[in-house]
Amino acid sequence: SRDHFVIQLPDNTKLSTIKDCDEYEKNRFTISIPGNYMSFFSEQDYYNPVETLTSVKFSYKQSENITIITFNTSRIQGYEITVSDGYLALKIADPKEIYDKIIVLDAGHGGIDPGTLRGNVYEKNINYNVINIYAEEYFKDSDIKVYYTRRTDTKIALQTRADFAAKVGADLFISFHVNANSSSAVNGTSVYYSKSNNTVATSGLKSSILATTVVNYLSEAWGTKNRGILTDKFVVIHNNSVPAILVECGFITNDKDFAKIKDTSYQKKAAEALYNAVSEIFDNYPTKR
Repeated sequence: SRDHFVIQLPDNTKLSTIKDCDEYEKNRFTISIPGNYMSFFSEQDYYNPVETLTSVKFSYKQSENITIITFNTSRIQGYEITVSDGYLALKIADPKEIYDKIIVLDAGHGGIDPGTLRGNVYEKNINYNVINIYAEEYFKDSDIKVYYTRRTDTKIALQTRADFAAKVGADLFISFHVNANSSSAVNGTSVYYSKSNNTVATSGLKSSILATTVVNYLSEAWGTKNRGILTDKFVVIHNNSVPAILVECGFITNDKDFAKIKDTSYQKKAAEALYNAVSEIFDNYPTKR
């Protein structure tokens, strides 16, 4: 197609041997091919009709014996890889033009903002484990494109997190947190949405529906008290442009909840519950793109 980036590949290169990595936080993505083909690519011309593709660079990583092609773009872009007749073709465009289902997962807090804590258990680390480690395992081989607000232990402004959903054309936004209370008796799982961000999206989804689905899946997976859905004006959901929720998985101040919060197996269960909830949402409210 005339709107695709195209370059010739080394003989017998198959799509199954090509690996990709989306480094959207740096406005780039990479494709790697087994072997050293620096000489091959130095002799190749490529066809680039994509306005947002600003540069293409080739490198060789000896430790892994792979040739890496780095595609730098002027803004976050989605991409689709095709291999045919010895050529690599890339469709590069805004995410909504590439992916049918897009979500933003937000691991609350980070960096100098630890969130709530108990002993040496920090909320920011629990959030990161559930979202960036375990949830990624469930979503990576699915047809759901996930963008993460943070990929390291970094503090990110709340409005920046909220704005990220529009930046990547997301269909929904989920922020994950751990709760706390002055009373150690208070326990359970709850999910917040903002009344002022509860309009119906083109798919028919709204924040309150997303909140109900997630709280039911998560409380059942953890065996915690289902505290239902609540409303508040947290920045990440109140100032968002898509159906958005804030999950409070349990209370770090309650002994029974805390035992689950710090347990790796329960963190994995939380990730699976989020994946199952999101999958059900897209089944019931397809984007129709």
